[in-house]
Amino acid sequence: MYFFGGALDVTTVLIPLAIYVCLWRIFITNKSPRVMSLGLNNSTESCAPLISKRMSSPYLFLYFLISVSTFVLGVFVFRVFYLIEDLVDTWH
Repeated sequence: MYFFGGALDVTTVLIPLAIYVCLWRIFITNKSPRVMSLGLNNSTESCAPLISKRMSSPYLFLYFLISVSTFVLGVFVFRVFYLIEDLVDTWH
């Protein structure tokens, strides 16, 4: 029951934001001319490749470690929240 109520609350916030972002992309972004900034176009690749395309293994391990720890922290916070809610319900 809590899940559907929370999902409904989230969708009431996210749906208008998604509509706003879509309209922004259609009416504002498409009107501006296509300007590539910071040298992110295809021609910079042929001139001087500054960054290698392959990610190094320490960075890959760091990304993996951060993503797993973020997931574990999220599960921990979720469980603590419902534990506190149960304690408050039994206390009153």
